[in-house]
Amino acid sequence: MTVDGAGIVADEPNNVLQSYGDAVAGRSLFLYYAVAADTDYILVRDVGISNPNAVSLIVAGTVEVNFDVTINKPTIFSGIGYVDYKVTSTGNPNGSVTIKIYHVSTGAVETQLASGSSGTLNASKRGKMKFTVTRKSFGVGTKMRLEAVLTQANNFDTCLYFEPEIAGNALKLWMPVVNLD
Repeated sequence: MTVDGAGIVADEPNNVLQSYGDAVAGRSLFLYYAVAADTDYILVRDVGISNPNAVSLIVAGTVEVNFDVTINKPTIFSGIGYVDYKVTSTGNPNGSVTIKIYHVSTGAVETQLASGSSGTLNASKRGKMKFTVTRKSFGVGTKMRLEAVLTQANNFDTCLYFEPEIAGNALKLWMPVVNLD
């Protein structure tokens, strides 16, 4: 897949331009993994801190999980972003996965920047959502939040995976970086 016509291949983490110079030039995607660390759900750039006991969400109805990262360098996000996801089910869940991306101010005010949906899930699925991120400057101490909502109408065990250490189970966020101030 080529991102934004710029020739940046974004299928695997090692193909993403993530250097400071690339970000300043406005041609970078930053990769974040959604992980569980003890009882917290966070976004990280390195999968080494994930909790192997938190491998999935099992629901009959609706569940929402928020993954946060605190920004430590002024950053502007804008452009086309992606989320990779994997859902399994013991039957036809007649459900969906909805992802929303937020800027969270130091005063805990959420501003939605993007959203995407899997569409109707009638079976297990691995997919990639594409969405447009509204331009937003993140200051030091603000947060970026990935909100993941899994719903299903039928009564099956349905799992949204977020364990990056198990091959193919990562919930990954690819955020377009325009500039590092």
